[in-house]
Amino acid sequence: KAEMNFKVPSGMYRHEFEEEIPLTEEIKRLVSEDEKRIVKTRHSLETKSAFLAYDIFGGRFSGIVIMEAEFRTPEDAQRFEPEESMSEIFPEDRLSNREMYFSKAEEILERIKEKRRSSR
Repeated sequence: KAEMNFKVPSGMYRHEFEEEIPLTEEIKRLVSEDEKRIVKTRHSLETKSAFLAYDIFGGRFSGIVIMEAEFRTPEDAQRFEPEESMSEIFPEDRLSNREMYFSKAEEILERIKEKRRSSR
């Protein structure tokens, strides 16, 4: 299965579109030969106030875990307080899949370390 995702940010909210595409031999070859590809396993959990998706990265980003929360209401989002082991990520932190793809692993790890230092 292959999926193409489009995300259009808009402040606290964003629109997401997902389209399943045929997994052709050409796509398989293209992905398998891409040394910068992002390897991750997505897990999800639904609570009464949010849908949580967390990605456990492998490959060159092994050890990184990023969680995404989609809150049911703006009030649920306002009430959310990350645990001490978490750091809230914003677009300006440059940790999106796109940013990760075009960056060296060392740069991403340094951005995460800096984010942790500044959020304490």
